[in-house]
Amino acid sequence: MTENKIKIYRVSTVSHSLSILLKKQFSYLGTKGYSYTLLCSPDERILRTAVEEKAKFLPLYITRSISPFRDLFELFRLIKYLRRDRPDIIHSHSPKGGLIAMIGGFLVGTKLRVHTVAGLPLVEATGSYRFLLICLEKLIYSCANFVIFNSPMQAAMAIQNGWIRNDKVKVIGKGSSNGIDLKYFRRSPQIGLEVNEIKTGLRLNNAFVISFVGRIAKSKGIEELVEAFQILQIKHSNLALVLVGMRDDADPISSDCWHKIIGDQSIRWIDHKDDVRPYFQMSDAFVFPSYREGFPQVLMQACAMQCSIISTNINGANEIIDDGVTGLLINTKSVEEIVSSTEKLITDQPLRESLAQNSRKVIEDGYDQLLFWDSLDKLYSNNLKGND
Repeated sequence: MTENKIKIYRVSTVSHSLSILLKKQFSYLGTKGYSYTLLCSPDERILRTAVEEKAKFLPLYITRSISPFRDLFELFRLIKYLRRDRPDIIHSHSPKGGLIAMIGGFLVGTKLRVHTVAGLPLVEATGSYRFLLICLEKLIYSCANFVIFNSPMQAAMAIQNGWIRNDKVKVIGKGSSNGIDLKYFRRSPQIGLEVNEIKTGLRLNNAFVISFVGRIAKSKGIEELVEAFQILQIKHSNLALVLVGMRDDADPISSDCWHKIIGDQSIRWIDHKDDVRPYFQMSDAFVFPSYREGFPQVLMQACAMQCSIISTNINGANEIIDDGVTGLLINTKSVEEIVSSTEKLITDQPLRESLAQNSRKVIEDGYDQLLFWDSLDKLYSNNLKGND
């Protein structure tokens, strides 16, 4: 019976967080006594997710960019929803979604207000813009009962900088936003058949495949990766770069980089795919050159799929990757280090195989999805009791 369940609002700016990053979480916790309503900017994906996860959906027309008048209007819309439905918990994701959700929940007096930090844009910001972002983060944290950081290092940084009180900080397990489904993300003969079909269709049957999965965005290091790949092509034959993910208009790569991607016959761009496992399994080297992350889900997926990984040495990534054991760590924005590390994997097959064999064990030892969901359930229930 829905009326006996704990009502929870999950709020994000766009559907990606709710539909992709938190996949299956709502339906699982629904069996534990929660009734979910998902709120974000509407699109086909979130409507499909609501049906699949047996949740309700309410639209909030939030944008990633700073737009005070529109944001104020959406805050009033959320307050109207909250007063009508009276959820027990409001749990937000993303900076803008968190700002509107935590202020709205605070003003209405929602029992439990939770925000998840899955990356801090302010890390790359400078000057007055950085100051503004810090002030907004502090406002979110002050309105929340507690804040879940998906990276222990990121939590420590927030405390150290005085953005949040220590008693408000939570980290579930070793980190992440949703754990990893170890049964789903594993190599298999069936996926191998899909790999063969994809490689044939892309004319990559004999190529050494360097891959990336994620948003095609400047802050993901795509420009450096493409430049490094073109240098590698001069030194090594039969290479291919496969980029899997949607273009991010809010954080676009340069037009020059985009023209290189579509103009180079050795580069393949694949738009967003719901199932990225074949692209992990076909990778000879998986490169993740992001400038900043919270606790990168895609890197956990790559580990679970036993990829040979090169990643930038950033918060979150360096909590998953043990340099030289489960992957290779490089500095951000370094074309030279992408080139040299990728060359190691091209020329050193034993190293490549060793990294791949070791990477899955990291995920098995600390990031099982069911354990994460059960821990989140306990976190909700324990704190609800404390706020009664």
